[in-house]
Amino acid sequence: MPVRQRLFAIALTSVLMVSAGCDKETTEQKLAIAEQHLAERHFATAIVNLKGILQEEPDNLEALKLIGVAYHQVGSYSEATQKLRKVVGSPHIDGFTTLIYCDALIKQERFQLAKETLQSVQVSEEHAEEYVALLAEASLGLGEFAGAEKLVTEALEESPESARLMLALSRIYFAQDKRFLSINEARKAIAAQPYDHQLYGHLGTILLDEKMFSEAVDSFQRALTANQVDSPTEEVIATNINLLRAYLATNDAENAQQILETIKQQSPDHPAIDYFSALLFLNENKLSEALTSALKTLSKVDRHPPTELLVGVISYRLNKLEQANMYLERFLSTEPDRVVARKLLASTQLKLNNPAAAEETLRSGLKRAPDDLSLSELIDEIREVSAQARDPGSGELIFNEENQSRLQEMIEKLENRELSELAARVRAIKQLAEEGAHDDAYTRITRLIAEHPGRGEIYEFAGAIAVLANRPVDAEAFWTEAIRLMPDSTSSAINLANHYLRQHDPDKAAELFELLLADYPGRVGILIGLAHIEEQRGDIARSLIYLRQATESQPQLLAPRQWLIRLLRNHNYEKEAAEELEKALAISPNSAELRILHAQQLIVDGYIELATEALEAVLAETPENVDALLSYSIALASLDSPERALDPLMKARDLAPESFKIASRLALLTADQKGTEAGLAIINHYRKRTEDNFGAEVMTGHLWSHVKEYAKAAAHYGRARLLNPRERLLLMEVAATSKAGNSDRAIELTEEWLNEYPDHKKTRFELATLQLYTNRYLDSAKHFQRLIDEGGQLPAVYNNLAWLYQQLNDDRAEVVAELGITRFPDDPLLMDTYGWILVEARHKMDLAEQLLSDAYAETHIPEIGYHLAVALDQNGRPTRARSVLKRILSGDENFGSRRAAQTLLNKLQQ
Repeated sequence: MPVRQRLFAIALTSVLMVSAGCDKETTEQKLAIAEQHLAERHFATAIVNLKGILQEEPDNLEALKLIGVAYHQVGSYSEATQKLRKVVGSPHIDGFTTLIYCDALIKQERFQLAKETLQSVQVSEEHAEEYVALLAEASLGLGEFAGAEKLVTEALEESPESARLMLALSRIYFAQDKRFLSINEARKAIAAQPYDHQLYGHLGTILLDEKMFSEAVDSFQRALTANQVDSPTEEVIATNINLLRAYLATNDAENAQQILETIKQQSPDHPAIDYFSALLFLNENKLSEALTSALKTLSKVDRHPPTELLVGVISYRLNKLEQANMYLERFLSTEPDRVVARKLLASTQLKLNNPAAAEETLRSGLKRAPDDLSLSELIDEIREVSAQARDPGSGELIFNEENQSRLQEMIEKLENRELSELAARVRAIKQLAEEGAHDDAYTRITRLIAEHPGRGEIYEFAGAIAVLANRPVDAEAFWTEAIRLMPDSTSSAINLANHYLRQHDPDKAAELFELLLADYPGRVGILIGLAHIEEQRGDIARSLIYLRQATESQPQLLAPRQWLIRLLRNHNYEKEAAEELEKALAISPNSAELRILHAQQLIVDGYIELATEALEAVLAETPENVDALLSYSIALASLDSPERALDPLMKARDLAPESFKIASRLALLTADQKGTEAGLAIINHYRKRTEDNFGAEVMTGHLWSHVKEYAKAAAHYGRARLLNPRERLLLMEVAATSKAGNSDRAIELTEEWLNEYPDHKKTRFELATLQLYTNRYLDSAKHFQRLIDEGGQLPAVYNNLAWLYQQLNDDRAEVVAELGITRFPDDPLLMDTYGWILVEARHKMDLAEQLLSDAYAETHIPEIGYHLAVALDQNGRPTRARSVLKRILSGDENFGSRRAAQTLLNKLQQ
């Protein structure tokens, strides 16, 4: 029997126990009829009858239980939990009904509540497999991969033929990107339970994700065959939608249309109908009909990024440029890393005669803005400005310098071989692509391939055109064929690896890049690709290694060196960044970009006047350089010249009127000089011009935070988060809420976010820190421990947890501190915490003294000095201890252990 049917059938075995208040014969008969409908899988009929009972007896537990089970069966999980919540915990309710309730919670991603409920319930041996599977799936949702896998694998040792446990293990493997193992477990589950629609649906979803479309079609068809119900459930509709996706992926428009008609019959108002209708119209090149359908989708679903992109693409092709601009900007506000959309937006802006906005679009990634104008945030903003330089590893420009050179070389070869007509056609296609006519260019290049199927260089060029025309599958096929035809050429392989990167498959890209690097160790394109992947993965050290190799291989190339400088700065390697900048300037002393970087470095180092002079020289040559104007404004503000700082900022806004960064900074400076209302007026002007309500709310939050109205700031960050839920906004809202004095609400916000996004480590760190500062040590320690269990990338995590365990008299304090020092041997705060733990334990005193001595020498923090003095005293070095104590007590700083330090000094002076 299928997993869900088995779950349902077992639940019904005890579902008709007589409840209090159910003594009427007619009610018992109605319940019996409803039970019969459920057993025959007539769920809709059962729900209607049970609703009738509940209208007369709203608290009838048996009716609530039955209708909850029915809602669960049809995939209405919210309604299921609402009904079952009223009966779960009642003394005569069986444990398996609670399992159904927990399964509904998991389907809604309410993992923590599901896990807590499961841990409080007792189930019989008969239901043990379902219990383990659900507990593992709840743990999986909370990011506890290892624990979930261990639970299921141990249970499978006892029940090796359990399809339910195999399904859970497949889900665990899928969540960890172990796709082969996931597919294998799903197929084993189907072999054990060959008539379970849920298993076929799960397998189809994995196959669809793996682009195994034909097999996915087969799985979804089997799922629908096995799931026969009297009326379509949400699960049936979802399976049909997945089947439709699979047909579209295989270009089977006929079957896709049939499935779409089926969905229309099953759920006439489903928003997916208009979306997929738009795709089918687009496939037939019926652009007007496609646009109408896509806009209908957005009238039903306010924010749906795939449809926003679709509207942008179709509007562009119909030359509705203002509309294309609006929807592409909306799409990029939620999907900022989608390179094809960014390039299409830039092309749209160029056609709208707005080259400054196009340049801004191509050069900017996810926009950030500082909370206020303190020095540290000015430095952050300077780094953000320097980060606007196009990321060389992103592969944004298909026609980059290397590919342009390669293409020109190809054209020259064609001409030398007396193939001038072919060369002219290639030039014409290139011209079309550069003018934004990507579809026309694609049509022509495919004709050229058909006429010259053996020319690898044409396939290579076709790959670039396919990317521009938003045909990623074709791009991969073209570059793969180019590699086959020209095995000694690396350019197609590099393009293919960058293509994998754009398609969010860094592992596949890295594998190809590493193979290339083994054969071509100095190739800059390969090194830059690997650097980009490692930066995405968070391995900054390896990214820096690859970038340094790239700059050493071709020192005259500026792009990799600029990226290297940016990366060094962003991760506080200021000295190394300055050295690289000096090298770059020696090679290209007249580069405006490098001179701006140099000026920004001068501001960071405090040489504001020199920075101002350098930027004035750049602006004398390129007066409309937006980066230079913005940096110049920052320099003038640092010189306490806010009036002068406004002028270059106003000019920058005129050149890039839709720039969030410029408008935000202008609002803050205006508020400083003319008052808060004037700053808000700048924001309202930006809102009206751009229709960017999200950006305007963020900007308003920054402004209120800047003037220390933190409660108002939190409110606006919250509104922005409703428009576009991002972790960064949540953290801004939490910080403002905390500064407003409402720590309890700040903690609630982080807990609510983590219930939905348990893998967001920055939020978990913020929650743990808030709990630490509000003396909730046990809760704080729990979250810091989880961060360490998940890989702990910050020394503060180890330091704080070790300190907490020390306060809680937990023996794990020393273990955590030692682990932290092993990972971050140069962190002075970790040295202090570990050393002080050893001192208090009177353990490894020589090591303690060394750690505390190094920490104090680096920081000169009085509290660390006191810890060092205690260690010196315990190690029999009173003279040095006295010296340290006199030094820390000579100042006026009121540190926590000042009285204890004075007491120790008095004792040592006796």
